[in-house]
Amino acid sequence: MKIVYFHWFYRKMIDRLVVKTLKGRARDRRDFGKGRLTRAELKTVTKACWKEYAVLAENPPVFVSQGGRAMAYKCVYIQSLYRTIQKAVPHEPYAGELVADFCWKFYEQSAGLPRALAFVLYRSPLSRLRFVVRVALRFAFTSPDFAWTLTPLANGYQVDFHRCQAWEFMKTLEGDELTFFKHCWCNQDRPLNEILVKGGVFQRTHCLAEGDGVCDMKWTTGEAIGRK
Repeated sequence: MKIVYFHWFYRKMIDRLVVKTLKGRARDRRDFGKGRLTRAELKTVTKACWKEYAVLAENPPVFVSQGGRAMAYKCVYIQSLYRTIQKAVPHEPYAGELVADFCWKFYEQSAGLPRALAFVLYRSPLSRLRFVVRVALRFAFTSPDFAWTLTPLANGYQVDFHRCQAWEFMKTLEGDELTFFKHCWCNQDRPLNEILVKGGVFQRTHCLAEGDGVCDMKWTTGEAIGRK
């Protein structure tokens, strides 16, 4: 499967989010005298990013399911943006920080619809949390690209991932790109749990990207006993 182009509207949405997230950030956080990133600079970055994306998408990660294919788009785009930002920002760790901030905004925005539905359909924090987790597993982390088990807890869910196609994609990377993906991609769930439920607590003691046999995630309300 070749994934060369996003839908035009989706591309425009992503470009706007890049500009909104990064506009005004320092060009070099080691030297604030160099000024801050402008809208014009970031538009140049987004154009260059899609050119890089077209090249990388010639040999995309192999994802089978609908959710897996959507994940493939995201993986290749984030890799493209990371490479492009590095050319605009001289300090590599800072370039990773900027892209990680975009990743979080993208992740947060993607969860917007299920979050809104959860607040309309349910009153209790526990029910809202469980709803969003179930929606994510149903539509984003689909078999056979992902393999997971779901265990209800008194105050949330435990989700154990035994196979993660995003991690399979990371295995094809090397050096700073692999380090970036491991630190960025695998650390978006904690802040999402915190915005889903006030006082929510996310826990993970093992991670596939660290060589463990499972990603053991606990999505909880932070309460000792959840409300039904």
